[in-house]
Amino acid sequence: MSRIFEDSKTFVDMSMKNSEEEILQDFDQLLQESDENPSEDQIRQFVDEHFEKSNELEDWTPPDYKDNPEFLSEIEDEEMRDYAQNLVKIWSTLTRKVKDEVKKSPETFSLIPVENGFVVPGGRFEEFYYWDTYWIIRGLLLAEMYDTVRGMLENFLSMVERYGFIPNGSRVYYLNRSQPPLLTLMIFHYIEATNDIDWLGTNLKTIEQELRFWLDNRTVKWYPSTRILLRRRSHR
Repeated sequence: MSRIFEDSKTFVDMSMKNSEEEILQDFDQLLQESDENPSEDQIRQFVDEHFEKSNELEDWTPPDYKDNPEFLSEIEDEEMRDYAQNLVKIWSTLTRKVKDEVKKSPETFSLIPVENGFVVPGGRFEEFYYWDTYWIIRGLLLAEMYDTVRGMLENFLSMVERYGFIPNGSRVYYLNRSQPPLLTLMIFHYIEATNDIDWLGTNLKTIEQELRFWLDNRTVKWYPSTRILLRRRSHR
């Protein structure tokens, strides 16, 4: 699809207008009619008939969002305090929730539906990413947005329960790879800030499941040392 879209992400983020079976049948027919060499116009027409650019997310203001979290009062330099406050205000522009239509018909979207709100990177990226979220969570905790952080962690845990690991990002085309395993470190910082031990106990089994994925599938032994290294790579 690079011939008809400047951005390679455009097509894979589109939703399907028709069923997978119908789309595949029509594509096979297109290949037959074009001797397996469809023109750019034919491809554009096919895409227009079967796919559409849809808004899978809705803006969301976290209930625990604060314009003036406590840490701002501890910054003595006025210029730096203003800078930090401007950063805090960005949260409300990047928080999203998955629309109900995606949850009801997930097979027609590339976005992986989750229950809780989250923070997106912005720009062309309309999904959340694994290791990006580590740094986002550090900022959210500083801004006292503990409920938002817990919800984002639960989104990750739901992915572990569904797929056995956390993919690179919340798109189905990321299901063949992950990113550095920072889930336990995110949870460490959340527990450190909230002392939410009951929540930790409830989710400990799933947290261990993600660690086990890395130990079973993404480790190499470092000889002559006895150390074991975790590595990230695409699934074979």
